[in-house]
Amino acid sequence: MPIPNIQQEELIVIDDNHRLRAYDGQFELALDWYQDPDMIYMIDGRREPYSPEQVQKMYECLASLGEVYFIEVWEQECWLAIGDVTFWQDDLPIVIGNADYRRKGVGKKVLSALIQRARNLGYQKLTVQEIYDFNQPSCSLFESLGFYPTHARERGRSYTLDLTLPIAQIQPSQFYLSREKLDRISIDFDQQELEALPVKRMDGKVFFTDGHSRAFKAYQAGLSHIPIYYDRD
Repeated sequence: MPIPNIQQEELIVIDDNHRLRAYDGQFELALDWYQDPDMIYMIDGRREPYSPEQVQKMYECLASLGEVYFIEVWEQECWLAIGDVTFWQDDLPIVIGNADYRRKGVGKKVLSALIQRARNLGYQKLTVQEIYDFNQPSCSLFESLGFYPTHARERGRSYTLDLTLPIAQIQPSQFYLSREKLDRISIDFDQQELEALPVKRMDGKVFFTDGHSRAFKAYQAGLSHIPIYYDRD
């Protein structure tokens, strides 16, 4: 089954030209993708193509763990499946199977949409089990969205993205807050309503890059954790 007690979305619209469509058992759409030895090497560390039975079994396994989606683009007046992604809290495997759409920003759009889904579901973090060290495009993609390496694996590293953090764990980059500015801030401090605040991670520490006043007011309101996102500027 997919994520327990969570209804999978049939469609996640990313923009006018990109969307995610829930996997419906049509594994045949993906057969050509899993014949590409270079792509298979990046995700499996081997180059042997998948048989139809292996592709079907792979999707059945993924669908038992999380939400499986086909990645689709609007092309020549119809939606074209170009890859797949599986979403759950403990892993986020993504494949752009159609080589014509690699290195064009599609992966970042897809992951950004699923990070927002994780926020909507109230997740505090997302984890990627392993990205091989030689898969630099994937490493760069996840790191550009704020994922950071956590544990060494046999051939690579696992990655984590913090969606919330304890306020006490985040260092300020601004040390003075005016009373006038604090008095102007009015926020509903339900943690589900507080917008994510921008941070950067440097030398193992996390720093606010903005939102100091909102963070302080949240602390005054008794929140121990706040939602964050990683500032890429």
